[in-house]
Amino acid sequence: MSVHEPASVVAARQLAAEAQETWSTRAPRGLAERVARRRAEQQRQGAVAAVAGEG
Repeated sequence: MSVHEPASVVAARQLAAEAQETWSTRAPRGLAERVARRRAEQQRQGAVAAVAGEG
């Protein structure tokens, strides 16, 4: 993973990986979507905090 990738690209890749995991484990889709959304939101907040800290 490159440091220069936009957070949205990283989040999209993570969501894709989680979706693949979800299908392989047959987890309930609604639950998996909520977990993925929560993780993406946490990651987005972390990325914003990291960028703010650098500046």
